[in-house]
Amino acid sequence: MLVADRVRALAALGRISYYRLSAYWYPFKKGDTIFEAGTTFDQALELYEFDRRLRLVVLDAIERVEILARTLITYTFGHAYGAFAHADGANFDVTPRFSHDKWHQELRKEIERAKEKFLEHYQTNYIGFPTVPIWMASEVMSLGTLSRMFQGMRTADQKQVLKSWNVHQSVAGSWLHSLSYVRNVCAHHGRLWNRELAISPLSPKSSPDWPALSNKRIYAILCILRYLTRSAHGGEEWAASVRTLLTEMTGKPRWLNAMGVPANWITHSFWRPTSSLSGSMVRARNDPRALMRWKLKKA
Repeated sequence: MLVADRVRALAALGRISYYRLSAYWYPFKKGDTIFEAGTTFDQALELYEFDRRLRLVVLDAIERVEILARTLITYTFGHAYGAFAHADGANFDVTPRFSHDKWHQELRKEIERAKEKFLEHYQTNYIGFPTVPIWMASEVMSLGTLSRMFQGMRTADQKQVLKSWNVHQSVAGSWLHSLSYVRNVCAHHGRLWNRELAISPLSPKSSPDWPALSNKRIYAILCILRYLTRSAHGGEEWAASVRTLLTEMTGKPRWLNAMGVPANWITHSFWRPTSSLSGSMVRARNDPRALMRWKLKKA
């Protein structure tokens, strides 16, 4: 490996650690000790920085999706069965994959571990803690616990939750499960760019782009997040940040392949601007007067 700037390399190793950074030069190796000709330390560092930014982008979108899922599930369940409906197994489906008792015990532990003022207030003023109203429980519920709750819900309730997502409930359940796994990888600063997903999401057949995707790589997660945030506030800006990241890999097919990114990714429907931001809106959004004219025309 060629090290052009020894001082810079030592500084990088000092803040990242040799072992952690070595994972990013491993792909450049031809054997245990031999690197491909022309391999540089800066290439490994560039890959590390790319992966760091990728994690931040993914976490940004997962946060949006998680909060939306909490809202939809809380609203649906609370209105259908009441404030404490989640504590009653009769409000869930009985399936081999979902045990309400096991799920509820885990939720109670999460509530007890949480150090939130609203929980302290509830515990002081009401009986029954750690059983709290669903809108409180969902605020401290992990994404993994939330995804298991969704999987245990009755089909009719799942469909009610998914009205705005337009995706089959089995697919949505797998998405939430996979996103929970990816979120944990990001939270522990793990690699994403060449990771094989241990919990892979199902692919819907509603779009011609989906069947061709590898559901074992992070690109599938990017597409799912794009699908789920397309109509969300800031969704277009998020998609633009992903396009910027992937465009930086142009001319590096090995690194794109490691993420499951197809050569023609930029033509996929996932990355086209939504109709609300297309045409005149794209031209108008940086001009307040033009933007107002566009809004009045749409109204």
